[in-house]
Amino acid sequence: MSAEPSFLIVVATYKRGAKLTGLLQALRPQVEGHPRRRMVVVNDGTHSGDYEAVMAPHLGWLEYRVLEQNRGPGLARQHGCEGATEDLIIFTDDDCVPPPWWIDRAEALARTLPTVDLFAGEACKSAPTHGGLRGVYQICSQIRLASILANQRVVCVPTAVMMVRRGAFEDAGGFTAEFSRLAEDTDLTHRIMSLGCALAQDPAWVTVHHSVATIGQYWRRLYGYGKGNARHFAKQKYSDRKIPFDYYLADWRKFYRKFFRHFPREDINSSSIGHFAFRLLRTVAERRGFKQNWPRYLEKYHTAPISPPEPGHWVAPMVIDGASSWNRSFNDWRQSQVV
Repeated sequence: MSAEPSFLIVVATYKRGAKLTGLLQALRPQVEGHPRRRMVVVNDGTHSGDYEAVMAPHLGWLEYRVLEQNRGPGLARQHGCEGATEDLIIFTDDDCVPPPWWIDRAEALARTLPTVDLFAGEACKSAPTHGGLRGVYQICSQIRLASILANQRVVCVPTAVMMVRRGAFEDAGGFTAEFSRLAEDTDLTHRIMSLGCALAQDPAWVTVHHSVATIGQYWRRLYGYGKGNARHFAKQKYSDRKIPFDYYLADWRKFYRKFFRHFPREDINSSSIGHFAFRLLRTVAERRGFKQNWPRYLEKYHTAPISPPEPGHWVAPMVIDGASSWNRSFNDWRQSQVV
């Protein structure tokens, strides 16, 4: 890689033109005028005038590609990577709003950790705009672990805040049609780490993520996560459910620590019972999605038990000078945002 790394930012979008506006406004000053940064937005088959209106002011500084039909976020992102020559590829979601220094932070990571191929940040909800149970729901609907470890194996780096070196991405085969709609990030993470690549998780590389609007949408999203994970673990020929269920257990154990790091107790008032209930809802929905789909995926993929490939390794996070100041700046900035 050259001394001055180059970056491709890829965003897949589908039926969320209004939310895409916030992302484009946030990234424009971070990309426009920077010759070694390029952004591609892929419209995953949404043919409406709304998107044309949203994209029109931005066509001068980014590349806009429109697919004829919906192919799922995985293949849409893969389409955005076609023809890439940049050193690193950054993925984020169309309903995220990163802080003004987001790509600068990514560049600092790439420079500081030249032997790392896969980088994980974190996505969190903006400061709650309501009190009581509704405010707790706003928070809980988007609490995410940047990467999840089960039995010392990396399970997933969410594409809401992922950076990967192009060579590793291409060697792993990129996104595939099989996992284009569910668990595409879990599948890609597994294939990259199976190459023996190193991963670094940086809690200071954070973006704000929109919450879903209703509890029903929340349930369906989490059920889909569980369904996608069932397919992933079955394809990797895990002979029993211990490892995937360890994933849910690890997610639960880390929840409170992560919750209170982003949202101190005084920010959520006396709603501890409420956020516990939402966290329980998340676990139940994901596990149901997993358990209901595990048998058929196991039958589809499973011929004989094999040992999963040896994973890559972790690199200690927070090695960049000034990490605490990055976090303070993000918290100050997040408080000013209403997403």
